[in-house]
Order: sequence, then C-alpha cells, then structure tokens
Amino acid sequence: IIANGLSEEDLRLAIQFAVTGKYVMSLYDRFQQRVPVMMSIQKSEHQIAQDLLNLIIVVNDKGNSFLLSELVSFNLNAYPKSQRIKNELLTVELTLQLQPNTNHKDLIVALTQKSIELEQVYPVQLTVHSSEKKLSDNFVVFTRVSCFFIVLIFSLLVVIFQSFKLPIIIFTVLPVSFMGGLLGLMVMGQSLSLFAYLGFVSLAGIVINDSILLIDAFEKLKKREGSTVTTQLISAAQSRFIPVSTTSITTVLGVLPLVLVSSLFQPLAVVLMGGILVSTVVILITVPILVYWFES
Repeated sequence: IIANGLSEEDLRLAIQFAVTGKYVMSLYDRFQQRVPVMMSIQKSEHQIAQDLLNLIIVVNDKGNSFLLSELVSFNLNAYPKSQRIKNELLTVELTLQLQPNTNHKDLIVALTQKSIELEQVYPVQLTVHSSEKKLSDNFVVFTRVSCFFIVLIFSLLVVIFQSFKLPIIIFTVLPVSFMGGLLGLMVMGQSLSLFAYLGFVSLAGIVINDSILLIDAFEKLKKREGSTVTTQLISAAQSRFIPVSTTSITTVLGVLPLVLVSSLFQPLAVVLMGGILVSTVVILITVPILVYWFES
C-alpha cells in the first residue's frame, strides 16, 4: 500500500463509501424529523457490497490508479449496530430507515407479529419501537406536566386575588389565543409538532401575564370610591393599553425572523405570533366585558 503511494485511510474511506457510506451532515424535514445525509458510491438495488468492492478503483497523489481488490482482501460480516447490557441481558438495538410512503402502522403490526413467531422458536425477546410512538409518548408526558403547572398557576392566582372569578376570567383568554396559534400554523402550512407545542406553552405564559396586568389595574381602581364599574374598566384598559400592546409588538417582532426563515423553530415562532396577535385584541376587549358581567 505504501509503495503505491496510498495510505490506510484512503483504503478505509473507499471501503466505507462502498459498504455503509460516510455521514456528512443532518437535515430536517417539514415534520422536524432528522434526516442524515450520507455520501456513498452509487450502486444498483440488487448489487451486493462484495461485488462493488471488487470494482472500486483508488487513485494515489500521482494519478496512478489501482483496483482495490488487488491491494486488500475482503471478508464481510454483519454485526449489530449497537450492543449493550439492559436488565442484565445482552441487548442489541437495530435502527431501520424506511422508504418514502411507507405505511408505518402496517409495518409495526407486521414486525410485531414476526417477533412473536421468532420468540417461539429462539430464546430471544424482541420489542418494536417507532419514532412516532416515542414522539407520542413525549406529547403525553409534556401534556401532563403542562396541566400540572396550569393548575399551579391557577391556584396561585386564586390566592393572590382572593377570588375564583378573576382567575377564571384570565384563563378564558387561553382558548382564543390557542385558536390564533392554530390559525397561524394553518396559514404557514406547518404541522402540530413538539416545537409548536412548546410555542403554545410559551403563549399561555404571555397571555396570562397580559391579562394579570389588566385585572390588577382594575382591582386597584375598584378600591377607589365614587366611580362606576364601567368607568373603572375603561380607565384600567386605557392605563394598560400601552404595556400590553408594546409587549405584544416586541414579541412578534422578535420571533418574526424565525417565522420568515424555514428552520426547526419555525412552528414555535408561528404559534407565538398568531396567538399573540389574536390574544392582544381579546384581552383588551373580552376581559373587561367578562369582568363587567361578573361584577354585575
């Protein structure tokens, strides 16, 4: 090898390109799923790696070419991609890259059925997992955690305002703001992904904060005598108009670059922008109306 002006690294790369391909980078599709980009030698669908290795030509720095099979001999064997110990058992994890337009549900059913047949013949235990199942499990866990903190925030507001009606009014804005986030996803052609879910959680915090500003101003004005509920609500909305609108405008402008550029965080930014644009109007109009209705 050295006499021909080649190195072991040159031969290793040539074999890697033919057998597995070399990892170059990762891209993300419109569902935010990671897609690895591999560089490999083009081969036909039915061509095996052993035959391809016999046809590979390597070139040294001087431009001299050699058949790879003349320099090294090949003995290809299949080994597990990853092997580890789990629950005191030897565990092998295999990852499958599916072809486009593959029916995931039918494939999972077929693999599960096949694994049951193999377990009856061989002393092995097979478990089939899919990325969709993992994503679904993450959604469930995230939903439970989010619900816990929403209940915690509601409880804190009840303690602070010494009332149930004001926290209820504050939380009535959330469904409308979420509809604004969903509308933004529909307009931009985005799917409801994990990052979009994070956007809804962030949106809930912003909307609740803006509603608290308006309710707090009304509670301070209510302590003054000599004015009606209508006057107090109008004064509270006027005093909090600039803080609420400024917060919304600065947040929308902050996430606007992420909305315009296709990236992993685009669904999060779209949800925030759509929800804030809708909730700002709702907070300044609907919250005073609900307060007036409860006070009456």
